[in-house]
Amino acid sequence: MSIHIKDLQLTQSELERIKKIPRFTKGQTILAGNEFYFIDSASFISSYMEIVKRSFYFFKSCNDFPLIIDCGANIGLSTIYFKKLYPSARITCFEADENVASVLGQNLKSFGFNDIDTRVSALWGKKCEMKFYSDGADGGKICTNMQNVQLKKVETETLRNYLQSKIDLLKIDIEGAEISVLQECADLLCNVKSLFVEYHCNRNEPIELSCLFSILEKAGFRLYMEPGTKVLNPFVQRHFYNEMEILLNIFAYRN
Repeated sequence: MSIHIKDLQLTQSELERIKKIPRFTKGQTILAGNEFYFIDSASFISSYMEIVKRSFYFFKSCNDFPLIIDCGANIGLSTIYFKKLYPSARITCFEADENVASVLGQNLKSFGFNDIDTRVSALWGKKCEMKFYSDGADGGKICTNMQNVQLKKVETETLRNYLQSKIDLLKIDIEGAEISVLQECADLLCNVKSLFVEYHCNRNEPIELSCLFSILEKAGFRLYMEPGTKVLNPFVQRHFYNEMEILLNIFAYRN
């Protein structure tokens, strides 16, 4: 692992301090000698354990200037990880929630990463105006059927224009919009070397895994999958965090 990634490690005592901060409360810590701001302690700890401790998104590139697209950048921990892994990486990141995007920008500025193309927009299968739900953490999403919650309008764009050249890594964690986005640009996925998709399915919604698998298989990917959440007794227990029933991490790669 790159020595630059080790710089992002936090001490156990600092992790314990952050865990005690109430949810949906702004806080900050020091990562690699730089101030890093978060908006929710629980979602930060969860992301930190995956991205930094496990090195969830680690990948190898044959060049020092990999092209990376980070869809669902949230507060920037994944983007910073990529930049630490490959300091000369060319990165475009998307974050739909303007409040979260402001913290993303603050963190990138704190690290001195001024060469990252940051898009404050939502991704969807077409350019249009959609309703968006902000949960104040990492679960903001485009809404097609949510009721009795406060929503705001966001402008969407597609990935098509960003996949015209070879992409070293495409990371997609966009809370349920992944099928719509990938369907629209399926013919361009041949340009992607490595792809991560976090698949979401809310309860009472159709399961579209067969559609997702078909898109990835037709694009020539091999797949590794693991559950994003685990339950002890699946026949009697369901996972309904933020109405989510299925959360699946899919790593798509080429031989």
